Amino acid sequence: MRMVAGAAIFGLCLLPAAVLAQRAGPTAGVKRGDYIQAEQARAEKLAGRRFDQIDGGHKGVISREAYVNYYKARSAELAGRRFDRIDTDHNGVLEPSEIAAWRVAHRRAQRAGAAAR
Repeated sequence: MRMVAGAAIFGLCLLPAAVLAQRAGPTAGVKRGDYIQAEQARAEKLAGRRFDQIDGGHKGVISREAYVNYYKARSAELAGRRFDRIDTDHNGVLEPSEIAAWRVAHRRAQRAGAAAR
């Protein structure tokens, strides 16, 4: 009787492993190499779009100047959006109270994101 009970308990312990081994995930039936090739193709497609954005003259190459100018413009755009969010009264200047309020709200959002992880 003890042997049957022990075998039953042992079998129940193995059940979750057997179920998990049979569960079909998003990559079930996909070979590792195929998955890597798909990810690489996706990355190349996205890189191609960015390449085309930076290579405005469509010369097929990106000069250092074009690269730096692209990211300067992108940084300026992001900085402008942040300025607009901080400037709550939209008078075109930032007062210390606006910066302080933005920092408090920003810290709160960071803490909430960290707590959710």
